[in-house]
Amino acid sequence: FEDSGTYTCSAANGTVEDTSEFHVSVEGIINVTGLVIVKSHQTAEMECLALVFSPESSTVTWWWREGPESTGNDTQVISGGPGGTDISTEVLGSDLFKSVLSIEVVDTTHTGAYMCVVSTGYNELAADLMLLLEKERPHTPVNLTVSGIGPTWLTL
Repeated sequence: FEDSGTYTCSAANGTVEDTSEFHVSVEGIINVTGLVIVKSHQTAEMECLALVFSPESSTVTWWWREGPESTGNDTQVISGGPGGTDISTEVLGSDLFKSVLSIEVVDTTHTGAYMCVVSTGYNELAADLMLLLEKERPHTPVNLTVSGIGPTWLTL
């Protein structure tokens, strides 16, 4: 925000000199966790921090898409959705607020790209996050018995 203000541009060609003033307004900055990896059936928390002029009048919308690229069919995420979805937003200071999207029981239907969109009334800021499931080793089989053996095969 400290770069907001009035700037002056002057140009001269030896004969003519011209000066013009313009105003630059930094509307906001958004920061997200980026990549979230959780185990299946665990809780995932995705965090979106926004530095804006008026956090109390700003709104946050979360979007989900199955793949990494938007196809125009993005789905808005709401609190109380599948898997125990919850969205909490709080003002942390005069120009900072945080929104957290939590999913209590993550499974493969929740993985994909998420987007945090902050609407300030002047513009929109957006940032992408990716939710992935951690790969788990399969359980070691137990109590196996061999029922047949051949030259290149084995039947359990």
